[in-house]
Amino acid sequence: MSIPLSKLTPPAINGLLKDPEEIMAEIVAWFSLNNYDLTAAPSDPAYRVLLAAAQRESNLRSVYHDAIQGLSLAYAWGAELDTIGGTYYGVERLIGEEDEAYRQRIADTPDRFAIGLSGGWYEQNAIAVPGVFAAQMDSPTPGVVNVYIQADETLLDNNDNIIYADGVPTQELLNTVTATITAPNIRQQTDDVRVLAATPIGYEVTVSLTPRSGPDASIVRAEAETALTQILIERDRLGEKINNAIIAGAVHVPGVYEASITITRLSDNAVVPELVAATGEFPRSAAVTVGVN
Repeated sequence: MSIPLSKLTPPAINGLLKDPEEIMAEIVAWFSLNNYDLTAAPSDPAYRVLLAAAQRESNLRSVYHDAIQGLSLAYAWGAELDTIGGTYYGVERLIGEEDEAYRQRIADTPDRFAIGLSGGWYEQNAIAVPGVFAAQMDSPTPGVVNVYIQADETLLDNNDNIIYADGVPTQELLNTVTATITAPNIRQQTDDVRVLAATPIGYEVTVSLTPRSGPDASIVRAEAETALTQILIERDRLGEKINNAIIAGAVHVPGVYEASITITRLSDNAVVPELVAATGEFPRSAAVTVGVN
């Protein structure tokens, strides 16, 4: 999997963004250099007309700035992202697929072109199957390819029930993935491809925050909980790990002085500083509690 593009710093488009005051100063300077009689004072009617034009130019510059950023994969959204995915990568958005998931799948797509050269070939073709959240390829012996599947547990059936509880794929989903990645145009003839269900490693996180004096503790706690939830969504994935440092980095939002963190592995109720997923495993947060001292 490539780096999360949403974490990249937006590219600087030098000289494009300007506020109306800066543009107006340039206009006044231009009039002065060309010997036009314009007083740089709001009482001058001409000045007011030009200030409105400066405001319009500033707005247009902002629109152009966003449009230029939208030409990149990292910062395109909606229809623009669909255009980039379809035009340059040959990847269509899946039904109901959110922008960030689609963006990451596009970014990982070049691995699909290197048939036989990387595990990404099987992984990316597996991820393209609706219902698959993540895939991990492993070759324990030459010629044997194991592809582990983590299901998307956000998907609901017609009765609003979770289809893939705990991220574990159904046999039906595994069969669909198998049919997809063992097709003649995908599977190498020398590969014995096996599609397997990934195993969740359940854990619980308890965080006790000590806020700084001043900020409303309930607001600080809510922001820390939101940040922690987001990082766990990113980390509850095949081959990832979760540890105290990762959690501390998430919950130290403005207003937090320190945080006490406990990670409990559910298989044996052991408190651990780090949870590392082995091949075919993924961390899965069963409960998250954020409190304030």
